[in-house]
This record gives sequence, C-alpha cells and structure tokens, in this order.
Amino acid sequence: MEGVADTVENILTRPLAMPVAEPISEEFEQTLSHFREQQAAIESNVWKILEPEGFSYSSMHEANNFLAQNITAALYLGDLSFLSEEIGWISGLLHNREMESLLLPLYLEAYKKSITQNMDSRNEPILEWLNQLLAAEIM
Repeated sequence: MEGVADTVENILTRPLAMPVAEPISEEFEQTLSHFREQQAAIESNVWKILEPEGFSYSSMHEANNFLAQNITAALYLGDLSFLSEEIGWISGLLHNREMESLLLPLYLEAYKKSITQNMDSRNEPILEWLNQLLAAEIM
C-alpha cells in the first residue's frame, strides 16, 4: 500500500494522450456520402420488396434504421467487418416480433438488391460485406 496515493495522484494529474484517429479512406468517404444520399430510396425499395412477405412496417423501419446507422458507423470507422457483430440484433428483432428467423437472409437479400438498384459503383464495400455475410450463413 506504500506509494499508492502517489501513484493515484500521478495518474490523475498527468495529461492523457489522445489516440490519433485515422482519416476515412477516399473510397469509404465516397461510399458513405452516396449511401446517405440514397438511404431513403434504399429503405423504400426494401419495404416494397418485403411487404408481401409479411414484414410489419414497424419491424422494417426499426431494422432499416439500425442497419443504416451501423453501415454509416462502419464506413466512418473504415471497417465494415464491425457490421457482422451487430447483425445478430436484427435477427433478435425478428425473433422478438415472432417472425421466422429465416426472414433475416430474405431481409438482407432485399437490402442488397435495393443497394444495387439505388447506388452506383460506390456501393462495392457494402455489397462485398453483404455478399460475405450471406455466403457465410452466420444468421
């Protein structure tokens, strides 16, 4: 216990080194900007695709908001693999709304189709992530 007070005081009084943030890559910056511009059209198209499948508007709205926020954050952070960790939330949403868990791949396929229809070639990072996720069948 000897010297504990000095150690605590030293920790509390020295300036903290701030981590250096890496700038967003040009590719991800362009993808992010274009995604934000097209987000409403993407989400509207997802709804048109999935409405006949029995998705409720509130579930679709919530899932779209969650996925868009996480795509935006992952692009801003420069690593779309962060999204794979979050996809379980959408699966849980569907489960809690008493919808079949098999609807998650259907939802992601509809989102992928909508991204393809509403974005230009700047969609590649998002499409690559969706393709990897759907191929891995981690849902």
